[in-house]
Amino acid sequence: MTSAAPETGSDSRAARGLSLRLRLIGMVVLAVLAGAAVGVYVDHRREHRVHLESVFASLQEQARTLQVARRRITERDAFADYVDEFCAQMNALVSPGHHILVLDASGQVLAHSRRHSGAEVERALLQADPAARILRVGDHDLVQVRVRDQDGAAFILAQYLDHMQAILRAQLLSRALTAGGLALVLIGLLSAGLSVWVLRPIGHLHRAARAWEQRRFAVRAPPEGAPDLRALALRFNAMAEAMEAHERARTAELERARAIQAGLLPRGLPQAPGLQFAAAYRPAAHVAGDLYDVFRLPSGRTAVAVFDVAGHGISAALLTGFVKMGLHWRLTESPGPARALEALNADLVAGRRFVTACVGVWDADGRTWTYASAGHPGGMLFRNSAAERLSSTGPPLGVVETAVWDERTVSLGPGARLFLYTDGILDAGAPANVLGEEGLERLLTDDASGDLPGQVRRILEAVAVRSAGSIQDDATILAMQVMA
Repeated sequence: MTSAAPETGSDSRAARGLSLRLRLIGMVVLAVLAGAAVGVYVDHRREHRVHLESVFASLQEQARTLQVARRRITERDAFADYVDEFCAQMNALVSPGHHILVLDASGQVLAHSRRHSGAEVERALLQADPAARILRVGDHDLVQVRVRDQDGAAFILAQYLDHMQAILRAQLLSRALTAGGLALVLIGLLSAGLSVWVLRPIGHLHRAARAWEQRRFAVRAPPEGAPDLRALALRFNAMAEAMEAHERARTAELERARAIQAGLLPRGLPQAPGLQFAAAYRPAAHVAGDLYDVFRLPSGRTAVAVFDVAGHGISAALLTGFVKMGLHWRLTESPGPARALEALNADLVAGRRFVTACVGVWDADGRTWTYASAGHPGGMLFRNSAAERLSSTGPPLGVVETAVWDERTVSLGPGARLFLYTDGILDAGAPANVLGEEGLERLLTDDASGDLPGQVRRILEAVAVRSAGSIQDDATILAMQVMA
């Protein structure tokens, strides 16, 4: 059992972005800070209301005291002096900006006094709505209380709220700092808990899932964290174990299929009069849709074929066996490769499977190469160090029921080399660094003086290098050289 491999590349960059860890911790931070802010705000408003009610009650008590004094002090001047003295006795720290107005029933001022407030306060009080409890005068808020006597006299007492507001602001700052500190502690604890109980187990599951996606089913996710996540990890591990067993069985089946398909290839290229052969074959998977074949015909001529079934894998491999047997049969009873392709095409159209192929016949007596090509390059011919690309002579097999193919005959003198290949060779390095026919021609031209088997082997090595060691399509190349 192996542990999950660390993330790399795009996975690590995605994890550094809006990962689950950042989202959850961000939600925790926002929730805690929002809760702390709401708590501090609600507490501040409550304290503000309590303090305001306390000031209001104090002013009402003072107004009732003045009512009693007015009943006892009947002389206006004496009462005015009492009001002034009463106001002067107020502690500036407790009640800064104190202001008293006593009005008769007609609204005339009987007495007034002020401490730490200006005439603008008195004007504001005289003009204010009697029902208003809070007034705004200049840069100050003040609370007012109005009490009426039985004879219609009004007692108006007002007080600045600056001192109370300063105290409340200091309390608000202190509570905000305290709440912020507690929030940071809570965030740290919640983050640690989330990391241990949720985020780390989910991270293990994510890395294990990435490994399973890459078919590394031996990887397991450690069962950690909350009970639900541990149970989830165990279920995933059980699933991975089942997939691992299935993958082993599938791989064993593919190996058997590969061995069967390998039996379809010629067991050593046959000797043909006047020809030397060399071939290289590399499937993209265990089994492939490419195949090559070289076999003698009853007439003494030698048939050579390279074909490529659309796709690769088991279904393509099965079809290669059918195409090989059909080609042997059709070439044996047909006068040439074109007629053999037409007969083989009729067999393939019904199954809606597409095959490209190049089939040729070598006549040692006339030193001629007669070929027909179905949607496939006719090969690359080198004569006297000059390259010639042989073209296709008809559509792929299995596409059009009434398709016909032309035949082309080429004379091959001593030293001529012909290379037949599938698109896995030409498409190597696609899309950014594709080899193509021009690249293949350059490789073959640069290595024209080498021996034929070495030249073929080096082509396949160059294909692997260009494909960064991972061939995405089956790659086959078959070469023949006319001997002197």
